[in-house]
Amino acid sequence: MKKYLVVGGTIKSISDGDVHYISPAQLMHLYQVPRDLCVCVSNWTEKESLTYRGTKLEILHPLSSGNYKPRPTTTEKEIK
Repeated sequence: MKKYLVVGGTIKSISDGDVHYISPAQLMHLYQVPRDLCVCVSNWTEKESLTYRGTKLEILHPLSSGNYKPRPTTTEKEIK
């Protein structure tokens, strides 16, 4: 079952002021989530916003701060 919508995109870095594109693959690494739990899109468009509106997927996207916190990779059912 998918848990995360991983959305690549550009972000202006706080540390160096440059604009960087962060791919979904890079985001999965930064957030420490496995590929099999993710739906990946290269950038956020109107189509994706309509497609995924109302889902319970957690959205993971680039952060200008660079402070990516690892996400849980198990579900409540798997814990029980």
